[in-house]
Amino acid sequence: SATNFILIQFRSAEAAQRADLHLRHHGVLMRGMGGYGLPECLRATIGPTQDMNMTIQCLKQWHQEEAQL
Repeated sequence: SATNFILIQFRSAEAAQRADLHLRHHGVLMRGMGGYGLPECLRATIGPTQDMNMTIQCLKQWHQEEAQL
């Protein structure tokens, strides 16, 4: 099948929530998947290249900050 989204899996539901908060702080909205039994995942809709590059940079920044905790 074909979709316009991907699921991003984090190590835990808590990590997904922290990533979601970080992304929202930077204006990036994703859908939490807890209602579908996947609380450790966020759903990212594929968009314009510029938006996707910004999302990737935000996730890289979040990952670096998480590693320091």
